[in-house]
Amino acid sequence: MPFPDPIIKVFSRQQIFMQIHFGHHFDSIVHAPKNHREGEWFVGPVKWLQWLESMLGLKGYRNNTTYLRIELYRQALAQFATESDCFYQASFNADRFATSEVLLQRRDELLLAGWDFQDRPNLPPRLKVFAGVEHIYQKKLQDPELSVEAVGFSDRFKQALERLRITPIDLEKIHIYEPFDLQIPVIQRVLAQFRDQGVPIEEGRFESEAASVSPLGKWMHGSGGGAGKLAILKARRDSDAAVFLAQTLHENPGYRPTFLVPEMNLLLEQNLLQEGFPPMGILSASLARPSLQVLKLAPAFLWEPVDVFKLMEFVTLPVKPLDTGLSLEIARVLAERPGLFSDTWFAAVYGYLEQEEVQEEARAQYSFWFDRKRYSMDTGAPKRDAVELYEYLQNWAVRQFDSTGSTNSSLLVLAEQARRIRELLDTLPEQRIGYLELERIVRTIYEPSPMQLAPPEPGSFLYFHHPGALADQLDDLVWWNCVYENITPPPDQWQKAERQYLEQHNIFLETLRQQSQRSQLTQRRPILQTKNSLLLVIPEQADGAETVAPLIWSDLEAFFGSELHTFVYDISRTEDRARLAEWLKIPARGSLPLRNAVRPKPQIHIAHPEWMKNAEYETPTNLELLFYYPHRWFFRQKLRMYRSSLLSVTGDTTLLGSLAHRFFENLLKNDLAGLDRKTVQEWVNQEAQVLLPKEGATLLLYGKEPERIAFLQRVANAAWNLITLIRNNQWEVAGTEVPLTGSFLQMPVRGKADLVLRRGDEQVIVDLKWSGARRRKELIQNEEDLQLMLYARMLASDGKWPHTAYFILEEGKMIARNNEAFKEAIIAGSPGMNHQTVAEAIFDKMEKTYAWRLSQLAKGLLEVRTARTAPELEAMYEGQLFELLEMKQEDAPWDDYKTLLDG
Repeated sequence: MPFPDPIIKVFSRQQIFMQIHFGHHFDSIVHAPKNHREGEWFVGPVKWLQWLESMLGLKGYRNNTTYLRIELYRQALAQFATESDCFYQASFNADRFATSEVLLQRRDELLLAGWDFQDRPNLPPRLKVFAGVEHIYQKKLQDPELSVEAVGFSDRFKQALERLRITPIDLEKIHIYEPFDLQIPVIQRVLAQFRDQGVPIEEGRFESEAASVSPLGKWMHGSGGGAGKLAILKARRDSDAAVFLAQTLHENPGYRPTFLVPEMNLLLEQNLLQEGFPPMGILSASLARPSLQVLKLAPAFLWEPVDVFKLMEFVTLPVKPLDTGLSLEIARVLAERPGLFSDTWFAAVYGYLEQEEVQEEARAQYSFWFDRKRYSMDTGAPKRDAVELYEYLQNWAVRQFDSTGSTNSSLLVLAEQARRIRELLDTLPEQRIGYLELERIVRTIYEPSPMQLAPPEPGSFLYFHHPGALADQLDDLVWWNCVYENITPPPDQWQKAERQYLEQHNIFLETLRQQSQRSQLTQRRPILQTKNSLLLVIPEQADGAETVAPLIWSDLEAFFGSELHTFVYDISRTEDRARLAEWLKIPARGSLPLRNAVRPKPQIHIAHPEWMKNAEYETPTNLELLFYYPHRWFFRQKLRMYRSSLLSVTGDTTLLGSLAHRFFENLLKNDLAGLDRKTVQEWVNQEAQVLLPKEGATLLLYGKEPERIAFLQRVANAAWNLITLIRNNQWEVAGTEVPLTGSFLQMPVRGKADLVLRRGDEQVIVDLKWSGARRRKELIQNEEDLQLMLYARMLASDGKWPHTAYFILEEGKMIARNNEAFKEAIIAGSPGMNHQTVAEAIFDKMEKTYAWRLSQLAKGLLEVRTARTAPELEAMYEGQLFELLEMKQEDAPWDDYKTLLDG
């Protein structure tokens, strides 16, 4: 049964009966005997230290102070390195915090083994360095403000052992669940001290019984006998296994196994809840918890260039210290224009903040996060700015927790971890902190905090987390996700000479062999202590990743050999399910009915077409949809079904096109007469310093320099080519982003032309496109450049058709129907073709197509044109399409409504 934390209750010194049950993994949930008596403590290394401190009057130390200890040890290492040669210098220069963390762990190992860090003759060089650093470190620990805050597990254990020598504790017995020689050194020292005080120590209380009582244990000990029920449940995914197992338990109410759940994951419990079982109270630990994400995202507000991806992640978190409505506005702007403080940014942000219903707190939050000075990653930031960030997060989390009725405990975890980061920053002697240093500090503190989303209820299944946490026999056990944890032990970090020196002074460090043997022993314990049935659940994938067979698998193969397959049940195989049904009633498999694909109808009938309201105006884009794909026009214009923003930073191609438009829009406002190629290049570089932070900050991120340089070079080349084309053909810039209005068969039309040029009484409309030269050429050849025709019609106030052309920014090329406007243009039409005649012909077809589509809608007929319906539509319209635009035979590209049409 899960055993409660034994440290909550403290017995008096006068209590006569007291026993300790020690297991290396008893710090987590322990499956203890149901009939254990009051005064029996089930403890691991941490809980035993806490018990010793409570009995010896040494309580009062804070837990989770590793971050402060790492910083103090870093300072000691840095000071020692300035005074003497040291073996860690190169690593320390590369990553101070990581090096300090590793060396502190080695220092603790030496202290727990009993070394006094004295510099004696023949001391190996590295141990000599550790002794020198320890002398500095102890001076820092003597600081009154840090004496309690920065004392770690090893120092506390040393203090408890010293007190135990002069203050014996009355114990009846100590039970150890791993052999004495496999215990970690500090536990061996504790056990030896109690043994010297006359306390009996019993080793391996249940494993001898397991060999004689448990049928499964008999064959593990090689003593023969009939084996208990062993089943190995295999599945493709852990989610499949969870569903099957939960349904099987529902079908077998008399089967009440205990669960070994190695990871803090709710997958199994959630499926059990679906079958009506009460919650077990399994803890969930995840770094993906939104409240904790704020910790690692907050530093993004300190640095330049700004990391737009982190800002987007910050403002889209469900729990964040920023007004929800304001966050949504900022996310929309960042998705379209990834940067800070563009015109669009200010319009959206201040448009929201100036609303009367917006609280003053939202304005204060915006000011704190965005109206702050940012610093270059190369030079670092003042430490006080980083402290301010995490102090704000700590205070906000506490206020938020109180204001939400104290229900979201993850906010308290956030407040605690923010406090630790702030304290660690305060401890730093430096007044400035670098980008990587701050990231390292946050990662040092940032850890998943186990949370219980639902408390255990009566009647729930019992569980524990580690195979070494078994302190009693079981009737039935389900070992959930029994897979190899892939924890490769590091190589021996101690040199042979160092071990020899320490052993000569009766100081024995743990060896890799001891660690391996203890691991093997704990892996076998579930088999040794399970009496009736053991069910191993081994999925091929867990948490989306491929798994490796567990260590116990080799033991099973060695014992059963070729017969092992008789114990394996693959839930996807019918024959295996039938064999498993001989032991347990399993859920029946059912087949989902097949639904034949419905052939899409070429037309949809609208019952009341008269109910459709006319739009206030149309755009060239919408009219083109009506011509070729009426269903897209209908869903968009009549049903108002618009694609919502995914609130993700725009892709590179779209971003580059948008930025290039902005460069050209600003460039063409200048006097082009005095520009040369060098001046254009310089202008582009200067404009980039202003424009990219506002609208293209992703190009400023680390690693994006090649893409940024290539983009700016392309923009400069394209700008010079366009200026040359304008000059050589005597054109002048009439306007950029020119708003156009007009009518199309009595329907108002609005649009915006990228570039309008004038030459005497002639005009030309140039549509700027980032890429797609081949596609634009085909549009002109097939007389499908309809949007340009509509722009030209709206611009042609005197009835004379302006010239039209596409300018491809990526290639710096002009594509036109003829060379009347630009002699150097790539000709897409037939030689000598008169653009006036062609424009009239295309526009006539557009008007007739528009009238035809409106007549269909008036009859309640909405055409659905796809590659599958096109042949049927052509047959229906036989003889009606000769004077209209040529209809498409393929699916619409990027059709957001296609899913609605299938079936």
